[in-house]
Amino acid sequence: MSERVPTSQEFEACCREAFSLLLSRGFTLEPETEFSRRLRGRLFDVIVQGEGYGTIASVSLSDPRGRVPLSLLVPRSERRRPPSGQLAQIRFFAHQVLAHCTDLIEGRTERLYQAHAEWERISRAPARKR
Repeated sequence: MSERVPTSQEFEACCREAFSLLLSRGFTLEPETEFSRRLRGRLFDVIVQGEGYGTIASVSLSDPRGRVPLSLLVPRSERRRPPSGQLAQIRFFAHQVLAHCTDLIEGRTERLYQAHAEWERISRAPARKR
């Protein structure tokens, strides 16, 4: 059975609820597209993207150097498959941000710089031959 596709209002409400701690810490929630929201912070932004025609979500962090996937800031041992359903995934990723990015939220952005370097290395790596 497939999950019901959320409306843009439900998407917005879920982002607001799931990331309420960031909003209470001075982040602002801004629409980018119908199913994309940016939580704008002083040092970095959190970008929530609705994808797969309402079936999945992704989260990345952005600063003046570019965007990096949230997964690069979550320790390998803590990486889990997100649940099914776009709204459930937004809540899951919000929990990951709050559990694994407190240093960034508190203004210590060294790990974000390291994540940028790792993302650049991964992105530029030549494709492996099969």
